[in-house]
Amino acid sequence: MIWSRNMLRSIITITVVSAFVAGYFWNIAKVTAADEQIEGSWTAHMEVPDLQRSFNGLITFSQGGGLVSSAWAVGHLNNTGSGHGTWRKKGDHDIAINILFLWFNAGVLEITGRAHGTINLVSGSNAISGSNITFESFDSAGNTLFSSTGTLSGIRIPSE
Repeated sequence: MIWSRNMLRSIITITVVSAFVAGYFWNIAKVTAADEQIEGSWTAHMEVPDLQRSFNGLITFSQGGGLVSSAWAVGHLNNTGSGHGTWRKKGDHDIAINILFLWFNAGVLEITGRAHGTINLVSGSNAISGSNITFESFDSAGNTLFSSTGTLSGIRIPSE
């Protein structure tokens, strides 16, 4: 069978287009699989209505269940905190978190605290959210000064 120039062009075009389409969907599958993991660094935003203030922060989830965080009160840059904690998967997209933190005001330790609850790794995106996170603070004797629920949302910090 003799192939005409047009038939060869058509076959080559279909082959090239098919390769690009297959590569595109392979790339999506790889990105989606990576997005389904909590490990990595995230920007975060916390709202605690009873405190009448919001907080921004950074959280890094390490492989094996460790995490570190830092946060600051929006509009009050001298009011900062750092935390260490743990995480564990509770299902396909639910992550239990428990963070112990030290909160400073102008460099002076003000309170110790804890944030705990369940966040959701939003499927198919680079986002996390939690709508019932408990925020607690304690005095130096360990007595509860404050306990309330709030929200946590975050966006993955992309790699270059």
